[in-house]
Amino acid sequence: MKRFVLPFFAILIAVAIWYPGAFRQLPDRKRSSGIKVVASIFPLADIVRQVAGDRAEVVLLLPAGASPHTFEPTPGQVSELGKASLFVQVGAGLELWADKLINAVGNSGLKRVTAAQGIALITGEEEHSGSDEHEEETEHGHDHGKFGNPHIWLDPAIVLGIVTKIEEALIEADPAGEDYYRNRAERYRREVELLDKEIERKTAKFVIREFVSFHSSWPYFARRYNLKQAGVIEETPGREPTPREIKEIISVVRSSGIKAVFAEPQFSASAARAIAENAGAKVLFLDPLGGDGIPGCDSYINLMRHNLKIMNDAMGPGK
Repeated sequence: MKRFVLPFFAILIAVAIWYPGAFRQLPDRKRSSGIKVVASIFPLADIVRQVAGDRAEVVLLLPAGASPHTFEPTPGQVSELGKASLFVQVGAGLELWADKLINAVGNSGLKRVTAAQGIALITGEEEHSGSDEHEEETEHGHDHGKFGNPHIWLDPAIVLGIVTKIEEALIEADPAGEDYYRNRAERYRREVELLDKEIERKTAKFVIREFVSFHSSWPYFARRYNLKQAGVIEETPGREPTPREIKEIISVVRSSGIKAVFAEPQFSASAARAIAENAGAKVLFLDPLGGDGIPGCDSYINLMRHNLKIMNDAMGPGK
C-alpha cells in the first residue's frame, strides 16, 4: 500500500506544478440554472442581468459604440444564439436583422421576448414638429412610419413592463428559479420607479423645454417628462441631412432658444457641429445605448442618470 500511495501523491504534486489550472475550482452550478439569454442591445442585457442574477448567463450582441441600425452579427454571435434559451429584443423594427439571424441559427428551443410587443408606439407624426416627410427605410435603418419608434427603453415607466416580460420569460425557461426571479424583479422595479421620480423632479425644473437630437431616440423620454423634441438631424440613420434640412434645424434652434444640440456617440457628430456653430449653440452627447465598460453608462440606471445630467447642463436652471 505504501508503494502505491507515495507515487500517487508524487503524481498529484507534479500535475499541480506543471498544470496549475488542473485543480481550479469549478463554477457553483447550484446558483446557475444553465440557461443562456442573448439580448440585442445593452439596456436590455442589463435589465436581464438585474432580474436573472446568477441563475443565467447573459450575452450581449451589440458591442459598445455600435448602432443597432447598422449592426451585422458575426459568426461567433450566431453560435451564441444557437445555444441560447431566450433572445430578448426591442422589436418595432429596431433589429431588422433578427429574423434572418434566428432563421440562420435554427435553434428550435429558442424563445423570443419582444419588449415592444403590446406597447402603443409613437409614430413618425408624433415624434417632433416640422416636416412630415419621411425617408424610405434603408437596408440597415428602420422606418418609424411603418413600425413606430422603437426607443421605448428611454422611458422608465415603459421599462417597468419590460422587466415583467423578462421576469415571466425567465420563469418559463427556468421554473425552479421562480422565487429568485420574482424577488429580484420586484426589487429592480422599485429602483426603476425611484429613477423615474428622480428624472421627473429634475426635468420639471428645466427652463428650456425643447431640444434637437441627432436621431429620433428621445420622443418617449420627452413625452414622459413633458419635453418637446423640436427637431432631428438624421431622420434615417446613416443619411446626412440636406442643406435645406440643416437650414430648418438652425432656424428651430435659434427660435426656441436652444443652447445645445444633442449628438450621439454611435454616429458622426459633424452635422451636429455644423448646426451648432451656425446657430450659436454647443454640441453635447446623449447616449441612448451605453455599454459595459463605458464610464457612467455601464448600467441602464447609470445610463439614464448620465443622460439626465447632460440634458440638465443644456436645459436646466440658469441656462
